[in-house]
Amino acid sequence: MKYIFTLLFSIMLFNSATAQSKQETLKWLNNHKKYITTVNSSGYSSEKFKVEMTESFIRVEVKNDGDKHETQLYWSQIKKTMLGLTSGEKGYVTLNTEDERLFADSITLYLSDYSTEMREKLTQMANLSGSDVMMRTLDLRGKSIFGK
Repeated sequence: MKYIFTLLFSIMLFNSATAQSKQETLKWLNNHKKYITTVNSSGYSSEKFKVEMTESFIRVEVKNDGDKHETQLYWSQIKKTMLGLTSGEKGYVTLNTEDERLFADSITLYLSDYSTEMREKLTQMANLSGSDVMMRTLDLRGKSIFGK
């Protein structure tokens, strides 16, 4: 009986720690949305956009030439993240599902700062939601072969 009580208490403690961690991560993400400069939603790119992040999903709405395109990914659907750094912490973060098709749902956030941390927090939200995310990085900040 003591063993069962200890096990149940441990499970409850773990679940509350995960929920608190999710809330803190989500708070950080929403506070840093201001650094998103452009969004590409499944191939539709625009500087006129809306990003919504909840405990369940990330949704991006893009307005381009009067058309509106929306992509919503549940955190548990995200299987791959790509971080591309162009200058300092300026760059982009792409979120992909397992779907490898050409026009599969994906979200790319272009950021003026905090790109690395944004990718870490987005990945953390997916992992806390039961996903197992593979992370890739493309660092374009180095010098070219021409010395500039």
